[in-house]
Amino acid sequence: MTQTAAPPAAPDSKDTLLSRLHRLTVDQYEAMIQHGIIAEDDDVELIDGWIVEKMSKNQRHTFATWAFNRVINALLPGGWFVMTKQPALILNSLPEPDGMVVKGDARAYISQRIPHEVIRLIVEAAESSLVSDRGDKLDLYARAGIPVYWIVNLNRNEIEVYSQPATNTDATGRYQTRTVYAAADTIPFTLDGVTIAQIPAADLLP
Repeated sequence: MTQTAAPPAAPDSKDTLLSRLHRLTVDQYEAMIQHGIIAEDDDVELIDGWIVEKMSKNQRHTFATWAFNRVINALLPGGWFVMTKQPALILNSLPEPDGMVVKGDARAYISQRIPHEVIRLIVEAAESSLVSDRGDKLDLYARAGIPVYWIVNLNRNEIEVYSQPATNTDATGRYQTRTVYAAADTIPFTLDGVTIAQIPAADLLP
């Protein structure tokens, strides 16, 4: 038997492999859930056709989600509702944001996913997921035209607010404005361009 070093990978081997991977449609992903291939309590979500494992959550993350729900629900006028940790239909994706502010009646979505057209604010509490929340998810939410996106940055105990979504020339998404709020600051809470309240950032942070 003769052992030799394995030859180096061909320069395009990674690209060739990626070209053979199969992206799922939302319908295919939903069918996998319906047939029990993906359990409803599996910690995964669909992002741009890829099944992505969600990051683990700790008590600080759980508190941030609870605080958003409590604070925003107290401020919403009629015709709006808060949804937390539930899938939303955003382009070819079914992310499960930590929080959403949605226009309409929650009963309209008992048997269907919430579409991105009625979502006015998405919130993600981020610690280990910060890279993804600033990357793939920010790109997705901007491309879908979600007006405002908050990242509750648990690593720095501050809140990043992104607004004015746009699409780059290469079809990736971006937000034209990014403002960072420390615990001592107040955050303008807007709905369809109208400021509803000024929220103390400390109320949303653990």
